Amino acid sequence: MVGDGAWGEVLGEMGVLRGEARTRDREIAEQLYEARDSIPSAYLFEAARRYASFDPDQAVYVFPRSRTDTL
Repeated sequence: MVGDGAWGEVLGEMGVLRGEARTRDREIAEQLYEARDSIPSAYLFEAARRYASFDPDQAVYVFPRSRTDTL
């Protein structure tokens, strides 16, 4: 598949996000989570990874949700 939200595009963008400085964890996690209803659910995996560094309880909530939404 190609186009907006296709897996190839999502994985590429997630690779870019993963390269962002860990000092931006809070900012990135919160932006992704706030946009959860309008972005592909796979981005919530990155939000969970970022939340783990400063809010483990939120990470534990977001990770299963990202998995469920993605499936």
